[in-house]
Amino acid sequence: AKLNSDKVVFGATVTLENEDGDEMTYQIVGEDEIDVKNKKISWKSPLAKAMLGRQLDDEIKVQKPSGD
Repeated sequence: AKLNSDKVVFGATVTLENEDGDEMTYQIVGEDEIDVKNKKISWKSPLAKAMLGRQLDDEIKVQKPSGD
């Protein structure tokens, strides 16, 4: 099913592009649905938290162990 929203919300499938132009696609799901192999990440993860509420072409910064 498609979500009708201009913002990233729970359940959305989002494609990100990093600074090198590489694309990654993730679906934001509940904690009991996490499946990293199938690119399903928890809404509580740092990446999902950075995406929630954002819109197309917004930039996000995520803190990871090796840096931003």
